[in-house]
Amino acid sequence: MKARQLLYGAATQKRVTTTSYIAGNMKGVRMLGLSQTVLHMLTQLREAEVAASIYIRKILLWVLVVSNVMFQLTTVATYVTFAVMMLLKGQRNILDFNRLYGSLSALKLVGSPLMVVLQLIPTLQLCLSSLERIENFLKKGSVQKEEPNLRLSEEGVELLSLHGHGKHYGALLMKDASFAIDNKSLLFNLNLQCENGTFIMVIGKVGSGKSVFLRSIVGETDLCSGTFKPSLSGTAYCDQQVWLRNLSVRENIVGEAPFDESWYKRVLWSCGLFQDLREMKEGDHTLIGSKGISLSGGQKNRLSLARAIYARKPILVIDDMLAGLDNATEKLVFSRVFGRDGLARTSRTTVILATHATHYARFSDQIIVMSDGRIIQQGTYQELVAKNVDFHKYASNEDTSTKDSDPSVTDETDTVLEDSFEFLNPETHDSEEDDASRQAGDRKSLFFFMKAVGYMHITIHFITLSAAIGLTQIQYFWLKWWAESHDRSKSGTIRQIYLFIIVTLVNVLAFLVTYGHFLMWFMPKVSLNLHARQLVALMRAKFSILASMVSCLQEHYPSNVSKIGLGCWIHNKYIFARHHAC
Repeated sequence: MKARQLLYGAATQKRVTTTSYIAGNMKGVRMLGLSQTVLHMLTQLREAEVAASIYIRKILLWVLVVSNVMFQLTTVATYVTFAVMMLLKGQRNILDFNRLYGSLSALKLVGSPLMVVLQLIPTLQLCLSSLERIENFLKKGSVQKEEPNLRLSEEGVELLSLHGHGKHYGALLMKDASFAIDNKSLLFNLNLQCENGTFIMVIGKVGSGKSVFLRSIVGETDLCSGTFKPSLSGTAYCDQQVWLRNLSVRENIVGEAPFDESWYKRVLWSCGLFQDLREMKEGDHTLIGSKGISLSGGQKNRLSLARAIYARKPILVIDDMLAGLDNATEKLVFSRVFGRDGLARTSRTTVILATHATHYARFSDQIIVMSDGRIIQQGTYQELVAKNVDFHKYASNEDTSTKDSDPSVTDETDTVLEDSFEFLNPETHDSEEDDASRQAGDRKSLFFFMKAVGYMHITIHFITLSAAIGLTQIQYFWLKWWAESHDRSKSGTIRQIYLFIIVTLVNVLAFLVTYGHFLMWFMPKVSLNLHARQLVALMRAKFSILASMVSCLQEHYPSNVSKIGLGCWIHNKYIFARHHAC
Protein backbone atom coordinates (compact mmCIF):
# COMPACT_ATOMS: atom_id res chain seq x y z
CA MET A 1 0.00 0.00 0.00
CA LYS A 2 2.88 2.34 0.76
CA ALA A 3 4.27 2.05 -2.78
CA ARG A 4 0.82 2.72 -4.26
CA GLN A 5 0.40 5.79 -2.08
CA LEU A 6 3.78 7.09 -3.19
CA LEU A 7 2.68 6.81 -6.82
CA TYR A 8 -0.61 8.52 -6.05
CA GLY A 9 1.20 11.28 -4.11
CA ALA A 10 3.57 11.86 -7.02
CA ALA A 11 0.65 12.11 -9.46
CA THR A 12 -1.15 14.55 -7.15
CA GLN A 13 1.97 16.67 -6.72
CA LYS A 14 2.49 16.86 -10.47
CA ARG A 15 -1.11 17.89 -11.07
CA VAL A 16 -1.13 20.48 -8.24
CA THR A 17 2.23 21.97 -9.27
CA THR A 18 1.22 22.23 -12.91
CA THR A 19 -2.19 23.71 -12.09
CA SER A 20 -0.68 26.32 -9.77
CA TYR A 21 1.87 27.28 -12.41
CA ILE A 22 -0.81 27.58 -15.10
CA ALA A 23 -3.05 29.66 -12.80
CA GLY A 24 -0.18 32.08 -12.24
CA ASN A 25 0.63 32.35 -15.95
CA MET A 26 -2.82 32.51 -17.53
CA LYS A 27 -1.91 35.77 -19.24
CA GLY A 28 0.81 34.05 -21.26
CA VAL A 29 -1.41 31.05 -21.96
CA ARG A 30 -4.13 33.29 -23.38
CA MET A 31 -1.73 35.40 -25.45
CA LEU A 32 -0.13 32.31 -27.01
CA GLY A 33 -3.50 30.72 -27.79
CA LEU A 34 -2.72 27.63 -25.70
CA SER A 35 -5.98 27.47 -23.75
CA GLN A 36 -7.24 24.27 -25.37
CA THR A 37 -3.82 22.63 -25.22
CA VAL A 38 -3.43 23.44 -21.52
CA LEU A 39 -7.00 22.34 -20.85
CA HIS A 40 -6.32 18.97 -22.45
CA MET A 41 -3.01 18.60 -20.59
CA LEU A 42 -4.49 19.34 -17.14
CA THR A 43 -7.41 17.01 -17.85
CA GLN A 44 -4.98 14.22 -18.65
CA LEU A 45 -3.07 14.89 -15.43
CA ARG A 46 -6.30 14.66 -13.44
CA GLU A 47 -7.27 11.42 -15.17
CA ALA A 48 -3.82 9.98 -14.44
CA GLU A 49 -4.18 11.00 -10.79
CA VAL A 50 -7.58 9.32 -10.48
CA ALA A 51 -6.25 6.21 -12.24
CA ALA A 52 -3.29 6.08 -9.82
CA SER A 53 -5.70 6.06 -6.88
CA ILE A 54 -7.56 2.90 -7.92
CA TYR A 55 -5.37 0.60 -5.82
CA ILE A 56 -5.76 2.84 -2.78
CA ARG A 57 -9.51 2.97 -3.31
CA LYS A 58 -9.68 -0.84 -3.39
CA ILE A 59 -7.83 -1.04 -0.08
CA LEU A 60 -10.02 1.70 1.36
CA LEU A 61 -13.06 -0.28 0.31
CA TRP A 62 -12.14 -3.24 2.50
CA VAL A 63 -10.89 -1.06 5.36
CA LEU A 64 -14.15 0.90 5.46
CA VAL A 65 -16.35 -2.17 5.10
CA VAL A 66 -14.53 -4.09 7.84
CA SER A 67 -14.46 -1.10 10.21
CA ASN A 68 -18.15 -0.34 9.70
CA VAL A 69 -19.42 -3.92 10.04
CA MET A 70 -17.06 -4.86 12.87
CA PHE A 71 -19.65 -4.06 15.52
CA GLN A 72 -22.31 -6.03 13.68
CA LEU A 73 -20.00 -9.05 13.28
CA THR A 74 -18.89 -8.81 16.89
CA THR A 75 -22.51 -8.64 18.00
CA VAL A 76 -23.66 -11.65 15.99
CA ALA A 77 -20.62 -13.69 17.04
CA THR A 78 -21.16 -12.84 20.71
CA TYR A 79 -24.89 -13.56 20.91
CA VAL A 80 -24.83 -16.62 18.66
CA THR A 81 -22.00 -18.14 20.71
CA PHE A 82 -23.83 -17.30 23.92
CA ALA A 83 -27.09 -18.81 22.63
CA VAL A 84 -25.41 -22.03 21.47
CA MET A 85 -23.69 -22.46 24.83
CA MET A 86 -26.95 -21.93 26.69
CA LEU A 87 -28.74 -24.44 24.46
CA LEU A 88 -26.06 -27.03 25.07
CA LYS A 89 -26.54 -26.53 28.81
CA GLY A 90 -30.29 -26.99 28.44
CA GLN A 91 -31.25 -23.48 29.56
CA ARG A 92 -34.30 -21.90 27.91
CA ASN A 93 -34.20 -18.34 29.27
CA ILE A 94 -31.23 -17.45 27.09
CA LEU A 95 -31.61 -13.69 26.47
CA ASP A 96 -33.35 -11.07 28.57
CA PHE A 97 -33.22 -7.28 28.75
CA ASN A 98 -30.64 -7.14 31.52
CA ARG A 99 -28.17 -9.31 29.63
CA LEU A 100 -28.97 -7.60 26.29
CA TYR A 101 -28.37 -3.96 27.23
CA GLY A 102 -25.44 -4.68 29.53
CA SER A 103 -23.61 -6.68 26.88
CA LEU A 104 -24.48 -4.23 24.09
CA SER A 105 -23.01 -1.38 26.13
CA ALA A 106 -19.80 -3.34 26.69
CA LEU A 107 -19.51 -4.22 23.00
CA LYS A 108 -20.14 -0.60 22.03
CA LEU A 109 -17.38 0.65 24.33
CA VAL A 110 -14.90 -1.77 22.76
CA GLY A 111 -16.07 -1.70 19.13
CA SER A 112 -16.43 2.05 18.49
CA PRO A 113 -12.79 3.02 19.24
CA LEU A 114 -11.57 0.00 17.28
CA MET A 115 -13.59 1.14 14.27
CA VAL A 116 -11.90 4.57 14.38
CA VAL A 117 -8.46 2.94 14.67
CA LEU A 118 -9.04 0.83 11.58
CA GLN A 119 -10.24 3.84 9.58
CA LEU A 120 -7.12 5.77 10.56
CA ILE A 121 -4.78 3.16 9.08
CA PRO A 122 -4.96 4.51 5.47
CA THR A 123 -4.56 8.08 6.70
CA LEU A 124 -1.53 7.20 8.81
CA GLN A 125 -0.02 5.26 5.93
CA LEU A 126 -0.52 8.25 3.63
CA CYS A 127 1.14 10.52 6.22
CA LEU A 128 4.14 8.19 6.43
CA SER A 129 4.44 8.12 2.64
CA SER A 130 4.32 11.93 2.51
CA LEU A 131 6.94 12.21 5.25
CA GLU A 132 9.16 9.81 3.33
CA ARG A 133 8.90 12.01 0.21
CA ILE A 134 9.81 15.07 2.29
CA GLU A 135 12.72 13.21 3.86
CA ASN A 136 14.05 12.17 0.45
CA PHE A 137 13.82 15.77 -0.70
CA LEU A 138 15.71 17.05 2.34
CA LYS A 139 18.44 14.45 1.87
CA LYS A 140 19.23 15.75 -1.61
CA GLY A 141 21.52 18.34 -0.10
CA SER A 142 21.74 22.11 -0.06
CA VAL A 143 23.48 24.73 -2.13
CA GLN A 144 24.77 26.36 1.04
CA LYS A 145 28.47 25.89 1.60
CA GLU A 146 30.35 26.05 4.84
CA GLU A 147 31.36 29.63 5.46
CA PRO A 148 35.11 30.16 5.02
CA ASN A 149 35.23 32.73 7.81
CA LEU A 150 34.49 30.22 10.61
CA ARG A 151 37.39 28.95 12.68
CA LEU A 152 36.67 25.80 14.68
CA SER A 153 38.27 25.21 18.05
CA GLU A 154 37.71 22.99 21.04
CA GLU A 155 35.77 25.75 22.80
CA GLY A 156 33.41 26.31 19.85
CA VAL A 157 33.24 28.55 16.77
CA GLU A 158 35.29 31.71 16.45
CA LEU A 159 34.11 34.43 14.05
CA LEU A 160 36.80 36.39 12.24
CA SER A 161 36.70 40.17 12.07
CA LEU A 162 34.84 41.54 9.07
CA HIS A 163 37.12 44.57 8.76
CA GLY A 164 40.33 42.64 9.08
CA HIS A 165 39.14 40.01 6.67
CA GLY A 166 37.88 42.49 4.11
CA LYS A 167 41.04 44.58 3.89
CA HIS A 168 42.79 41.84 1.96
CA TYR A 169 40.52 41.71 -1.06
CA GLY A 170 37.78 44.35 -0.82
CA ALA A 171 34.21 43.32 -1.56
CA LEU A 172 34.96 39.91 -3.13
CA LEU A 173 37.84 38.02 -4.68
CA MET A 174 38.13 35.33 -7.36
CA LYS A 175 41.46 33.74 -8.22
CA ASP A 176 41.60 31.08 -10.94
CA ALA A 177 38.05 30.12 -9.91
CA SER A 178 36.03 27.61 -11.90
CA PHE A 179 32.35 26.98 -11.24
CA ALA A 180 29.92 24.20 -12.15
CA ILE A 181 26.21 23.38 -11.97
CA ASP A 182 25.22 19.74 -11.45
CA ASN A 183 28.86 18.67 -11.94
CA LYS A 184 29.00 20.39 -15.32
CA SER A 185 31.72 23.05 -15.53
CA LEU A 186 30.46 26.31 -17.00
CA LEU A 187 32.93 28.99 -15.85
CA PHE A 188 36.72 28.64 -16.07
CA ASN A 189 39.73 30.39 -14.50
CA LEU A 190 38.00 33.57 -13.38
CA ASN A 191 40.12 36.28 -11.78
CA LEU A 192 38.42 39.28 -10.20
CA GLN A 193 39.12 41.61 -7.32
CA CYS A 194 36.22 43.91 -6.55
CA GLU A 195 36.79 46.93 -4.32
CA ASN A 196 34.12 48.36 -2.05
CA GLY A 197 31.79 50.91 -3.61
CA THR A 198 32.71 50.24 -7.24
CA PHE A 199 30.37 49.89 -10.20
CA ILE A 200 31.26 46.87 -12.35
CA MET A 201 29.53 46.17 -15.66
CA VAL A 202 29.53 42.66 -17.13
CA ILE A 203 29.00 42.46 -20.89
CA GLY A 204 29.10 39.69 -23.44
CA LYS A 205 27.05 37.95 -26.09
CA VAL A 206 24.03 35.80 -25.28
CA GLY A 207 25.21 32.50 -23.78
CA SER A 208 28.62 33.85 -22.80
CA GLY A 209 28.12 32.98 -19.12
CA LYS A 210 27.10 36.33 -17.62
CA SER A 211 24.10 34.97 -15.68
CA VAL A 212 26.05 31.97 -14.37
CA PHE A 213 28.81 34.34 -13.30
CA LEU A 214 26.36 36.41 -11.26
CA ARG A 215 24.82 33.27 -9.75
CA SER A 216 28.30 32.15 -8.75
CA ILE A 217 28.83 35.42 -6.90
CA VAL A 218 25.71 34.82 -4.78
CA GLY A 219 26.67 31.18 -4.11
CA GLU A 220 24.23 29.38 -6.40
CA THR A 221 26.91 27.29 -8.16
CA ASP A 222 29.63 24.88 -7.05
CA LEU A 223 33.25 25.98 -6.82
CA CYS A 224 35.33 23.36 -8.67
CA SER A 225 38.80 24.84 -8.31
CA GLY A 226 40.58 28.04 -7.42
CA THR A 227 39.71 30.56 -4.74
CA PHE A 228 36.51 32.46 -4.18
CA LYS A 229 36.02 34.78 -1.21
CA PRO A 230 32.49 36.22 -1.23
CA SER A 231 31.10 39.09 0.75
CA LEU A 232 30.72 38.32 4.43
CA SER A 233 27.83 40.76 4.91
CA GLY A 234 25.39 39.40 2.34
CA THR A 235 24.49 40.13 -1.26
CA ALA A 236 21.30 41.46 -2.85
CA TYR A 237 20.44 39.76 -6.16
CA CYS A 238 18.08 40.63 -9.01
CA ASP A 239 17.57 37.69 -11.35
CA GLN A 240 16.50 37.88 -14.99
CA GLN A 241 13.38 35.91 -14.06
CA VAL A 242 11.84 38.26 -11.52
CA TRP A 243 10.54 36.56 -8.39
CA LEU A 244 7.73 38.42 -6.63
CA ARG A 245 5.35 37.35 -3.90
CA ASN A 246 1.60 37.73 -4.07
CA LEU A 247 1.63 40.61 -1.60
CA SER A 248 1.39 44.37 -1.79
CA VAL A 249 4.02 46.57 -3.42
CA ARG A 250 5.31 47.71 -0.03
CA GLU A 251 5.51 44.18 1.37
CA ASN A 252 7.47 43.01 -1.66
CA ILE A 253 9.98 45.83 -1.30
CA VAL A 254 10.37 45.85 2.48
CA GLY A 255 10.19 42.08 2.98
CA GLU A 256 11.20 41.06 6.49
CA ALA A 257 13.27 44.20 7.12
CA PRO A 258 11.98 46.97 9.41
CA PHE A 259 10.10 49.75 7.64
CA ASP A 260 12.11 52.97 7.23
CA GLU A 261 9.87 55.52 5.54
CA SER A 262 12.67 57.92 4.59
CA TRP A 263 14.79 55.21 2.98
CA TYR A 264 11.68 53.65 1.46
CA LYS A 265 10.79 56.91 -0.30
CA ARG A 266 14.34 57.31 -1.61
CA VAL A 267 14.23 53.79 -3.04
CA LEU A 268 10.85 54.40 -4.72
CA TRP A 269 12.07 57.65 -6.21
CA SER A 270 15.31 56.11 -7.46
CA CYS A 271 13.45 53.28 -9.20
CA GLY A 272 10.86 55.64 -10.70
CA LEU A 273 7.93 53.98 -8.95
CA PHE A 274 6.09 57.06 -7.69
CA GLN A 275 4.23 57.58 -10.96
CA ASP A 276 3.18 53.92 -10.99
CA LEU A 277 1.93 54.12 -7.40
CA ARG A 278 -0.16 57.18 -8.19
CA GLU A 279 -1.94 55.20 -10.90
CA MET A 280 -2.70 52.31 -8.55
CA LYS A 281 -6.00 52.49 -6.69
CA GLU A 282 -4.53 51.51 -3.32
CA GLY A 283 -1.05 52.94 -3.82
CA ASP A 284 1.77 50.83 -2.43
CA HIS A 285 -0.80 48.61 -0.66
CA THR A 286 -1.99 47.28 -4.02
CA LEU A 287 -1.71 43.51 -4.36
CA ILE A 288 0.41 42.63 -7.39
CA GLY A 289 -0.88 39.07 -7.88
CA SER A 290 1.12 35.91 -8.25
CA LYS A 291 4.46 36.58 -9.95
CA GLY A 292 3.32 40.19 -10.41
CA ILE A 293 0.65 39.26 -12.94
CA SER A 294 -1.01 42.67 -12.61
CA LEU A 295 2.24 44.52 -13.39
CA SER A 296 4.06 45.15 -16.64
CA GLY A 297 7.49 43.70 -17.32
CA GLY A 298 9.22 47.00 -16.59
CA GLN A 299 7.32 47.45 -13.33
CA LYS A 300 8.35 43.95 -12.22
CA ASN A 301 12.00 44.72 -12.92
CA ARG A 302 11.95 48.02 -11.06
CA LEU A 303 10.08 46.47 -8.13
CA SER A 304 12.70 43.73 -7.90
CA LEU A 305 15.45 46.34 -8.06
CA ALA A 306 13.77 48.39 -5.34
CA ARG A 307 13.61 45.33 -3.07
CA ALA A 308 17.31 44.67 -3.58
CA ILE A 309 18.27 48.28 -2.88
CA TYR A 310 16.04 48.52 0.21
CA ALA A 311 17.87 45.53 1.75
CA ARG A 312 21.01 47.75 2.07
CA LYS A 313 23.42 44.93 1.34
CA PRO A 314 27.04 45.92 0.59
CA ILE A 315 26.94 44.18 -2.80
CA LEU A 316 24.15 44.54 -5.35
CA VAL A 317 24.14 41.93 -8.16
CA ILE A 318 21.77 42.67 -11.06
CA ASP A 319 21.15 40.46 -14.10
CA ASP A 320 20.02 42.49 -17.12
CA MET A 321 17.41 44.49 -15.24
CA LEU A 322 17.46 47.30 -17.82
CA ALA A 323 16.28 45.00 -20.63
CA GLY A 324 12.57 45.33 -19.83
CA LEU A 325 12.49 49.15 -19.61
CA ASP A 326 11.65 51.70 -22.27
CA ASN A 327 14.27 54.26 -23.26
CA ALA A 328 13.07 57.07 -20.97
CA THR A 329 12.57 54.85 -17.92
CA GLU A 330 15.90 53.07 -18.50
CA LYS A 331 17.72 56.39 -18.59
CA LEU A 332 15.87 57.62 -15.51
CA VAL A 333 16.57 54.52 -13.40
CA PHE A 334 20.20 54.28 -14.47
CA SER A 335 20.79 57.91 -13.52
CA ARG A 336 19.07 57.69 -10.13
CA VAL A 337 20.55 54.34 -9.12
CA PHE A 338 23.87 53.86 -10.94
CA GLY A 339 24.72 57.41 -12.04
CA ARG A 340 27.44 59.58 -10.54
CA ASP A 341 24.99 60.89 -7.94
CA GLY A 342 22.83 57.79 -7.88
CA LEU A 343 21.63 56.02 -4.78
CA ALA A 344 24.10 53.15 -5.15
CA ARG A 345 27.03 55.56 -5.42
CA THR A 346 26.03 57.72 -2.48
CA SER A 347 25.40 54.67 -0.26
CA ARG A 348 28.81 53.15 -1.19
CA THR A 349 27.18 49.98 -2.55
CA THR A 350 29.23 47.69 -4.75
CA VAL A 351 27.22 47.09 -7.93
CA ILE A 352 27.77 44.25 -10.41
CA LEU A 353 25.47 44.73 -13.41
CA ALA A 354 25.18 42.32 -16.34
CA THR A 355 23.63 44.08 -19.31
CA HIS A 356 23.54 44.50 -23.07
CA ALA A 357 23.14 48.28 -22.68
CA THR A 358 26.82 48.88 -23.49
CA HIS A 359 26.19 52.58 -24.16
CA TYR A 360 26.39 53.02 -20.37
CA ALA A 361 29.80 51.32 -20.16
CA ARG A 362 31.69 54.62 -19.84
CA PHE A 363 29.92 55.38 -16.56
CA SER A 364 31.24 52.22 -14.86
CA ASP A 365 34.42 51.88 -12.82
CA GLN A 366 35.32 48.50 -14.28
CA ILE A 367 34.12 46.44 -17.27
CA ILE A 368 34.24 42.66 -17.58
CA VAL A 369 33.89 41.10 -21.03
CA MET A 370 32.88 37.42 -21.03
CA SER A 371 32.87 34.76 -23.72
CA ASP A 372 32.36 30.98 -23.47
CA GLY A 373 32.48 31.04 -19.68
CA ARG A 374 35.75 32.96 -19.46
CA ILE A 375 36.77 36.55 -18.80
CA ILE A 376 38.48 37.64 -21.98
CA GLN A 377 38.90 41.32 -21.14
CA GLN A 378 38.56 43.48 -18.05
CA GLY A 379 39.50 47.01 -17.06
CA THR A 380 38.18 50.55 -17.21
CA TYR A 381 36.31 51.94 -20.18
CA GLN A 382 39.35 53.89 -21.35
CA GLU A 383 41.58 50.81 -21.08
CA LEU A 384 39.23 48.66 -23.14
CA VAL A 385 38.80 51.40 -25.75
CA ALA A 386 42.58 51.52 -26.02
CA LYS A 387 42.52 47.75 -26.66
CA ASN A 388 40.01 48.32 -29.51
CA VAL A 389 37.18 46.41 -27.81
CA ASP A 390 34.04 46.73 -29.95
CA PHE A 391 31.26 47.50 -27.45
CA HIS A 392 28.60 47.56 -30.17
CA LYS A 393 29.22 43.85 -30.73
CA TYR A 394 27.90 43.12 -27.26
CA ALA A 395 24.98 45.56 -27.40
CA SER A 396 21.33 44.65 -27.88
CA ASN A 397 19.62 45.02 -31.25
CA GLU A 398 17.84 48.18 -30.14
CA ASP A 399 18.75 51.52 -31.67
CA THR A 400 21.13 53.24 -29.27
CA SER A 401 21.20 56.56 -31.06
CA THR A 402 18.79 58.10 -28.58
CA LYS A 403 20.66 56.72 -25.59
CA ASP A 404 24.06 58.29 -26.05
CA SER A 405 23.36 61.34 -23.94
CA ASP A 406 24.49 61.62 -20.35
CA PRO A 407 21.94 59.80 -18.16
CA SER A 408 22.68 62.18 -15.33
CA VAL A 409 20.74 64.86 -17.21
CA THR A 410 17.18 63.63 -16.60
CA ASP A 411 13.71 64.99 -16.13
CA GLU A 412 13.47 66.33 -12.59
CA THR A 413 9.67 66.58 -12.41
CA ASP A 414 9.46 63.83 -9.79
CA THR A 415 12.25 65.06 -7.51
CA VAL A 416 9.80 66.74 -5.16
CA LEU A 417 7.77 63.57 -4.73
CA GLU A 418 10.18 62.19 -2.15
CA ASP A 419 8.75 64.53 0.47
CA SER A 420 5.29 65.28 -0.94
CA PHE A 421 4.08 61.79 -1.82
CA GLU A 422 1.42 60.54 0.61
CA PHE A 423 0.87 56.87 1.22
CA LEU A 424 -2.65 55.49 1.39
CA ASN A 425 -3.89 53.61 4.43
CA PRO A 426 -4.41 49.90 3.74
CA GLU A 427 -8.02 48.82 3.37
CA THR A 428 -8.07 46.23 6.12
CA HIS A 429 -11.76 45.54 5.74
CA ASP A 430 -11.52 44.18 2.22
CA SER A 431 -10.17 40.80 3.25
CA GLU A 432 -12.74 40.51 6.01
CA GLU A 433 -15.54 41.22 3.56
CA ASP A 434 -14.11 38.69 1.13
CA ASP A 435 -13.99 36.04 3.86
CA ALA A 436 -17.52 36.85 4.98
CA SER A 437 -18.79 36.53 1.43
CA ARG A 438 -17.53 32.97 1.21
CA GLN A 439 -20.53 30.85 2.15
CA ALA A 440 -20.22 27.37 3.53
CA GLY A 441 -22.78 26.17 1.01
CA ASP A 442 -26.33 26.59 -0.28
CA ARG A 443 -28.91 24.76 -2.36
CA LYS A 444 -27.37 25.88 -5.63
CA SER A 445 -24.04 24.36 -4.63
CA LEU A 446 -25.77 21.13 -3.66
CA PHE A 447 -27.64 20.89 -6.96
CA PHE A 448 -24.45 21.73 -8.85
CA PHE A 449 -22.68 18.89 -7.07
CA MET A 450 -25.52 16.46 -7.72
CA LYS A 451 -25.61 17.39 -11.40
CA ALA A 452 -21.86 16.74 -11.67
CA VAL A 453 -22.28 13.28 -10.16
CA GLY A 454 -25.38 12.36 -12.10
CA TYR A 455 -28.81 11.66 -10.66
CA MET A 456 -28.47 7.93 -11.29
CA HIS A 457 -25.40 7.62 -9.08
CA ILE A 458 -26.96 9.92 -6.48
CA THR A 459 -30.03 7.67 -6.35
CA ILE A 460 -27.97 4.48 -6.11
CA HIS A 461 -25.82 5.92 -3.34
CA PHE A 462 -28.84 7.17 -1.39
CA ILE A 463 -30.64 3.80 -1.64
CA THR A 464 -27.60 1.71 -0.66
CA LEU A 465 -26.67 4.08 2.15
CA SER A 466 -30.20 4.04 3.53
CA ALA A 467 -30.29 0.25 3.26
CA ALA A 468 -27.01 -0.13 5.14
CA ILE A 469 -28.08 2.15 7.97
CA GLY A 470 -31.58 0.67 8.07
CA LEU A 471 -30.29 -2.92 8.29
CA THR A 472 -27.98 -1.90 11.14
CA GLN A 473 -31.00 -0.62 13.04
CA ILE A 474 -32.96 -3.79 12.20
CA GLN A 475 -30.19 -5.81 13.84
CA TYR A 476 -30.71 -3.90 17.09
CA PHE A 477 -34.48 -4.30 16.81
CA TRP A 478 -34.09 -8.02 16.17
CA LEU A 479 -32.10 -8.39 19.40
CA LYS A 480 -34.88 -6.51 21.19
CA TRP A 481 -37.56 -8.76 19.66
CA TRP A 482 -35.53 -11.81 20.60
CA ALA A 483 -35.37 -10.65 24.22
CA GLU A 484 -39.14 -9.94 24.21
CA SER A 485 -40.03 -13.24 22.55
CA HIS A 486 -42.19 -15.62 24.63
CA ASP A 487 -41.11 -18.62 22.59
CA ARG A 488 -38.37 -20.15 24.75
CA SER A 489 -38.29 -23.47 22.96
CA LYS A 490 -35.14 -24.88 21.38
CA SER A 491 -36.57 -24.64 17.84
CA GLY A 492 -37.67 -21.03 18.45
CA THR A 493 -34.21 -20.07 19.68
CA ILE A 494 -32.53 -21.72 16.69
CA ARG A 495 -34.89 -19.85 14.36
CA GLN A 496 -34.00 -16.56 16.05
CA ILE A 497 -30.28 -17.33 15.61
CA TYR A 498 -30.64 -18.11 11.89
CA LEU A 499 -32.66 -14.97 11.22
CA PHE A 500 -30.22 -12.86 13.21
CA ILE A 501 -27.30 -14.22 11.14
CA ILE A 502 -29.17 -13.57 7.88
CA VAL A 503 -29.94 -9.95 8.85
CA THR A 504 -26.28 -9.39 9.74
CA LEU A 505 -24.99 -10.88 6.48
CA VAL A 506 -27.40 -8.76 4.45
CA ASN A 507 -26.21 -5.74 6.43
CA VAL A 508 -22.58 -6.55 5.59
CA LEU A 509 -23.51 -6.95 1.93
CA ALA A 510 -25.28 -3.58 1.97
CA PHE A 511 -22.15 -1.87 3.33
CA LEU A 512 -20.01 -3.61 0.70
CA VAL A 513 -22.29 -2.42 -2.12
CA THR A 514 -22.49 1.10 -0.66
CA TYR A 515 -18.76 1.62 -0.33
CA GLY A 516 -17.99 -0.26 -3.54
CA HIS A 517 -20.25 2.02 -5.55
CA PHE A 518 -18.99 5.12 -3.73
CA LEU A 519 -15.27 4.43 -4.15
CA MET A 520 -15.27 2.83 -7.59
CA TRP A 521 -17.90 4.88 -9.46
CA PHE A 522 -19.27 7.80 -7.43
CA MET A 523 -15.96 9.35 -6.36
CA PRO A 524 -14.05 9.09 -9.70
CA LYS A 525 -17.02 10.53 -11.61
CA VAL A 526 -17.46 13.53 -9.32
CA SER A 527 -13.69 14.11 -9.28
CA LEU A 528 -13.35 14.24 -13.05
CA ASN A 529 -16.57 16.17 -13.73
CA LEU A 530 -16.02 18.89 -11.14
CA HIS A 531 -12.39 19.26 -12.15
CA ALA A 532 -13.40 19.62 -15.80
CA ARG A 533 -16.04 22.27 -15.02
CA GLN A 534 -13.71 24.26 -12.78
CA LEU A 535 -10.94 24.03 -15.36
CA VAL A 536 -13.21 25.33 -18.13
CA ALA A 537 -14.29 28.21 -15.88
CA LEU A 538 -10.62 29.00 -15.21
CA MET A 539 -9.79 29.07 -18.91
CA ARG A 540 -12.78 31.30 -19.73
CA ALA A 541 -12.41 33.73 -16.81
CA LYS A 542 -11.78 37.38 -17.58
CA PHE A 543 -8.25 38.63 -17.07
CA SER A 544 -9.41 41.20 -14.51
CA ILE A 545 -10.78 38.38 -12.36
CA LEU A 546 -7.62 36.31 -12.76
CA ALA A 547 -5.42 39.23 -11.77
CA SER A 548 -7.42 39.90 -8.60
CA MET A 549 -8.01 36.27 -7.58
CA VAL A 550 -4.92 34.44 -8.82
CA SER A 551 -3.62 33.86 -5.29
CA CYS A 552 -6.95 32.36 -4.25
CA LEU A 553 -6.93 30.17 -7.36
CA GLN A 554 -3.41 28.91 -6.68
CA GLU A 555 -4.08 28.27 -3.00
CA HIS A 556 -7.62 26.84 -3.00
CA TYR A 557 -8.24 25.39 -6.48
CA PRO A 558 -5.69 22.51 -6.39
CA SER A 559 -6.52 21.59 -2.77
CA ASN A 560 -10.29 21.78 -3.33
CA VAL A 561 -9.98 19.42 -6.29
CA SER A 562 -8.08 16.98 -4.06
CA LYS A 563 -10.83 17.19 -1.42
CA ILE A 564 -13.55 16.24 -3.89
CA GLY A 565 -11.39 13.34 -5.01
CA LEU A 566 -9.88 10.78 -2.67
CA GLY A 567 -10.63 13.00 0.32
CA CYS A 568 -14.38 12.40 -0.08
CA TRP A 569 -14.16 9.11 1.75
CA ILE A 570 -13.01 10.92 4.91
CA HIS A 571 -16.21 13.00 4.99
CA ASN A 572 -18.41 10.07 3.99
CA LYS A 573 -17.13 7.74 6.70
CA TYR A 574 -18.23 10.11 9.47
CA ILE A 575 -21.84 9.54 8.46
CA PHE A 576 -21.43 5.97 9.65
CA ALA A 577 -19.24 6.95 12.59
CA ARG A 578 -21.94 9.27 13.94
CA HIS A 579 -24.54 6.62 13.28
CA HIS A 580 -22.64 4.00 15.29
CA ALA A 581 -22.09 6.49 18.10
CA CYS A 582 -25.85 6.84 18.56
